[in-house]
Amino acid sequence: MASELRVNTLKDASGNNSVAMTYVANGSAKAWVNFTGVSSTSSRDSFNIASLTDSGTGHTTIALTSSMANANYTGSWFTNSD
Repeated sequence: MASELRVNTLKDASGNNSVAMTYVANGSAKAWVNFTGVSSTSSRDSFNIASLTDSGTGHTTIALTSSMANANYTGSWFTNSD
């Protein structure tokens, strides 16, 4: 049997540090990945990432496990020497 949890706010175990469910559902990261692409393309850690594909020099294609709700999303990144 499936369970359902209905809440307006989440709090930590001590009852502090609350976060509204609208932030959790709409404002938190839906996917992220930390990967290396220096000598090979491999994931160090990720969330909601199905695969990484080396698509050429400096270009990695990232496939999501679960799609975004629509095409109106963006990505951000930074590079590191390792």
